[in-house]
Amino acid sequence: MITPIPSFPRRRESSNKMTSRSEPGQGFVSHRENSIKSWIPACAGMTQVERAHPMHQRGFSLITAIFLLVVIAALGTFAVTLSTTQHQSEAMDVMGKRAYQAARAGIEWGAFQIIQSDVSGTSFAADCRSVAGARSGVPLAAQQLAMFNVDVACSTGAASHVDGHEVWIYSVSASAATAGVTAGNPGYIERQLSVTIAQ
Repeated sequence: MITPIPSFPRRRESSNKMTSRSEPGQGFVSHRENSIKSWIPACAGMTQVERAHPMHQRGFSLITAIFLLVVIAALGTFAVTLSTTQHQSEAMDVMGKRAYQAARAGIEWGAFQIIQSDVSGTSFAADCRSVAGARSGVPLAAQQLAMFNVDVACSTGAASHVDGHEVWIYSVSASAATAGVTAGNPGYIERQLSVTIAQ
């Protein structure tokens, strides 16, 4: 005869006891929340596009800064070039006026040699009446005009008689050019004047 095994009632686990296992995905959610919390202060004040592409925004700012630097450098170079050109133009204008005064001084010297030939004591007027004409350099004592070489040339045709008097027509020309500089080079300036004198 088989003796039945007595059955004992199962003990129910206390509902107050908490399991030590964590639900699936709980660790991932916690790490994600920590990442979001640390990311929020860095994105404060940023637009939605900036939050989505922060590295793109930094690259765009760098390109803009480089472009502004290039523009500012170009403007500075243009300003310096313009200022230098303006100063050179003003200097050439002053030199041109001085060359004109030097040529005028040559004309006045030649006119004096012809009109006051008895006083000057030179043969400039007599040489001017010759076939070859006359040519002479004029030294200038003024310091502002000493930088120019002044050359005076004179020629005349046949004498004419007016009321029994012999009259000569003198053509006097004077040129003033920068000393030590040949034509076509920078800094070369030349002025020419000419007059006609009846004596």
